[in-house]
Amino acid sequence: MMGPCLATIHLYRDDSYLKEFRARVVSITDRGLVLDKTAFHPDSGGVSSDTGYLVIGGKNYRVLKAIHD
Repeated sequence: MMGPCLATIHLYRDDSYLKEFRARVVSITDRGLVLDKTAFHPDSGGVSSDTGYLVIGGKNYRVLKAIHD
């Protein structure tokens, strides 16, 4: 069985300047939300992860860090 993050489509691989995207919450873990796709790039090579906001049900939720398990 694939872990939740392996199923996530990494949109930043095709467009590193993508600012908006639609995604579904696949699961909720103790570390945060798992999305079916994301434009948030995780920590890599000493570079901090992307941050931003998710809009869910008309409410803004701040993304403090993107991680890849």
